[in-house]
Amino acid sequence: MTRQQATFEKVATVTTRDQNRSIIIPIQAAVDRSGNAGGGGVDFDRGGDHVLIGEVIDETPDGRSHQLARAINEFGSRKVKSVALPPVGLEHLGVDRDEAADGVDLDLWVCTDPDVDRPLIAVTPPVRQTMQFDIGGFE
Repeated sequence: MTRQQATFEKVATVTTRDQNRSIIIPIQAAVDRSGNAGGGGVDFDRGGDHVLIGEVIDETPDGRSHQLARAINEFGSRKVKSVALPPVGLEHLGVDRDEAADGVDLDLWVCTDPDVDRPLIAVTPPVRQTMQFDIGGFE
């Protein structure tokens, strides 16, 4: 069975933080652009190597019944929408829990594919890209 491919646009790079032994990632930039800014949770799934794909859902999920589903909470004085990423999610992203507690950068993506009618976001380690440009007369 092949999985459907979809186009995602990077919306932010965020830094993890430790909040009472939970690894928190601020996802507001992606949720606000997902089409479901008022969602109560994110139902994550493994989307490939080092990629978590999440559907922003209306209800608050029970993380006990799905190990990657997480409630959206507002943290800090600015009330930033964030989720507590479970250890299995960190492992799938290739991020060490202790490093995440100290703060690691993660990229946030939002699905912009016109053929996908669900509010999807993604979390990945930082994506580094190399570009080539025509340097014309500098050869």
